[in-house]
Amino acid sequence: MGAALSCLALPALGSLGSCAASCCSAAACSLVCQSCHSNHAILTRSLYVLILFLNTLIAWVMMSDWATEKLASVMPSYLAILCEGEHCDSLAAHKVGLSSVLFHTLLGLLVLGVRDSRDQRAVIQNGGWGIKLALWLTLVVACLFIPNEFFFVWPYICLIGAVLFILFGFLLLLDLSQAWTELCLDRLLMSDNDRWQYLLIGHTLSHFGGAIALTGLLYSIYKSLYCKVFTSINLALSVITTIMCILPAVQDTSSQSGLFHASVTVLYSTLQVFSAIVYEPTKYSSGPEDASEVATGFQKSYIIIELLVASLVLIYAASRSAPTEDYQQVGGKGGTNRDYSMASTHHGEIARYGPREEEEEANGTVYNYSFFHLLLAMATMYITLSMTQWNMIEVLPSQSIHMIHTQLEVWAKVVCSWMAFGLYIWILLAPLFMPGEYLE
Repeated sequence: MGAALSCLALPALGSLGSCAASCCSAAACSLVCQSCHSNHAILTRSLYVLILFLNTLIAWVMMSDWATEKLASVMPSYLAILCEGEHCDSLAAHKVGLSSVLFHTLLGLLVLGVRDSRDQRAVIQNGGWGIKLALWLTLVVACLFIPNEFFFVWPYICLIGAVLFILFGFLLLLDLSQAWTELCLDRLLMSDNDRWQYLLIGHTLSHFGGAIALTGLLYSIYKSLYCKVFTSINLALSVITTIMCILPAVQDTSSQSGLFHASVTVLYSTLQVFSAIVYEPTKYSSGPEDASEVATGFQKSYIIIELLVASLVLIYAASRSAPTEDYQQVGGKGGTNRDYSMASTHHGEIARYGPREEEEEANGTVYNYSFFHLLLAMATMYITLSMTQWNMIEVLPSQSIHMIHTQLEVWAKVVCSWMAFGLYIWILLAPLFMPGEYLE
């Protein structure tokens, strides 16, 4: 029964929203109650995520008509540009986004190789917040004066970072789903209340229901051959993955198997396919009428979904626990996450995917500084493209520019959905092929 229950938990959107709100509230309290120079790992990561959110807010403001007019009146003549069509404000958003990418790239390089909080360079990560804020604001202003020609290519570079963030975000969401499963399972074991069982089942069904609804919309609204092929492939992979995760041989060897984790994969991949088709409406017709008007409404709504998913990934990345020696002894050497769950329940603790980390970095680091900044840089690229509706810049013969959607971004998202299925299938099958080497 325990194995079956561990396969069924998935946070519904309401639960995830509450979790995100709790994380934000906790971070706000920490900022008020603690100093800006701290070795507290979660506080430090939360501050960096907060800076990224502020950068996103500035980029959003820069896309307004008011900000566009103000910039045009104060900028030098060499920054003047002729833009035809809609979404001409995307250029300013990309400039602000570049400042965040440069900020985290610079910090990532400065702390590259730091493995101990007592390292002299660790203060760059954990302290000097006034200097870092000044550096960030300086980069925001400086990037506004970069020649426009650079940003004709920059969106394509952002697309690479966005694809990497989509894939890594998927892995983090799987990790989050495992943590949620462990939590609900522990509560069920301790309280012996059936409501936790119903909660797990309800979460799983809601995510499968969301994927089915999105698939139905794609089939009913977008009826071109391209749409049908992409949607049918995604549907086939969803069915294959769902069946594979409940196979007895898979469930006996992998704690990541079960309908719960499959529902995360199916919904996330379906969202990527839906986004790919919606953002390229000119290729997909809804029968006698063009789908552009319908797609425009979906695009505006989907921006919010993408920003919420990115925020959830970043909040979890800032607050997640890192494996410790105790966990390696229980789960990393012949044990499983289930073993850790039972061990922590026995000691009166609530288990997560890994154990509770030592939040204070007194003698070492509990996360990779450089990789965390790389994640934030990739997240900035993803968020910037989401805000600009994944527009690329086309230079017309008249030397003016035009914002367009290309097949490149469509295929990037579709391939990401296929890779998400591939990653999850490998997680399921790896213990079967490498029973002696694969660590749960």
